[in-house]
Amino acid sequence: MAKMKGKEARKGKRIASPPALPSTTNYDLEPPVFCFRYLDKTHGLDSCDKDEKAAIAASLALPYLW
Repeated sequence: MAKMKGKEARKGKRIASPPALPSTTNYDLEPPVFCFRYLDKTHGLDSCDKDEKAAIAASLALPYLW
């Protein structure tokens, strides 16, 4: 089958380019939502014993375990 002959493609008056996409946030450059660094010194991990530290680590990892 032969190619169709026609006009060359060009910009039309009614067709506009799509709007620019909003910039996405680079979460690697953002501060963490939760960080032990911001806790009071009397309530840090240094004052926890081994079992309490394990419980904190398990509760933080729980949503990520499938």
